[in-house]
Amino acid sequence: MNIEIANACYGYLEALYDLNKNIIKLCGADIMIHNEDAISLSMKIVSEFTRIMPYSQSRKEQRYVLSFCDGLLEYKEDILYLEEDYKTILQNHYSLIEKIYLVRNKYEHKMHGVKYQSSISGGNTKYELFFEVIHNGEKKDIILTVEEFVELVSELNILYAKISDEIREIAIREDRAEYRFYEKVIRFRFGYFNDIYASAILREIGKMLYDF
Repeated sequence: MNIEIANACYGYLEALYDLNKNIIKLCGADIMIHNEDAISLSMKIVSEFTRIMPYSQSRKEQRYVLSFCDGLLEYKEDILYLEEDYKTILQNHYSLIEKIYLVRNKYEHKMHGVKYQSSISGGNTKYELFFEVIHNGEKKDIILTVEEFVELVSELNILYAKISDEIREIAIREDRAEYRFYEKVIRFRFGYFNDIYASAILREIGKMLYDF
């Protein structure tokens, strides 16, 4: 990795940071209080995932595959673990990633093609959303759960923690530790988010992100 690539990573690190904050907030959602906010938040999460994940649907294979012209995969020759890690994430979470892209694509190109049906939350049950999507002229029911979001973003956090480690080395080597972007990367670890997801008070932390 060099300075040019490190600088290019900034937008992706920022997007992943916001994605984590929104997922934590969704973990604290209560259907009786935050339903409308949580629906809007879920659509933000869906959109943010697709900003970070370099996947596209192959017409030939009729499935989602790595898109080497999207995202950081442009730098796969310089960040050697990038391709393999993104491939593993796709394999581990294919069903969810497929649903995310379907909902995002329909919502962005034809908002009425995605119809919110209902939600579940409360007690020990974290937020679940039920959508009806019109796909190829047919109705398709889709369930998105915050547990699935947490599992997927946790793997992305591990990948981007490795990228951040490389950026820190560049910041020190090139004497850029006081630059705003590099300063942020030096003081923050994406592993902190995974610690929160593993916490017994995750739901309570999420609740605190809503207005009193």
